[in-house]
Amino acid sequence: MCDEPRRGREGRRCPRAHGVLPPAPLRAALRALREAPRRQTLIAFWAGLGSLLLYAVVRHLAQVSMIDMVVYRAEGAAVAHGHDLYDLRVTSYSLPATYPPFAAMLFTPTAWLPVPAATAVTCANLVLLGVFGYSRHCSRAGPGPP
Repeated sequence: MCDEPRRGREGRRCPRAHGVLPPAPLRAALRALREAPRRQTLIAFWAGLGSLLLYAVVRHLAQVSMIDMVVYRAEGAAVAHGHDLYDLRVTSYSLPATYPPFAAMLFTPTAWLPVPAATAVTCANLVLLGVFGYSRHCSRAGPGPP
């Protein structure tokens, strides 16, 4: 508990004053951002954002689909409905199921969502995985050079 309602012992805002603490990975990521050298952090941020936007534009112009996810969904649906996994052929390319049955069981929840929702969930999971990986890396690396 903080000594003052809005400020902690070190003069920083006390997150407990509002009754909610962010999760530990988020706190580690925020701490790493506060301690990181400002110029290098901004350069990395803008380079990463530019790279992501360039990828999104190229992907849109090339009309790339998430065909692998369609195969995963079909494998999950085959398991959920008791169909033969290896007789399965998906999309106009007749793609077969290539994963072991255990992996197909893990894909079963993807069959419950429509493709756009599964795409959004997949992208959100990738972003969360990136944030988690970055925060773990920063918490182990310590503060960078001044």
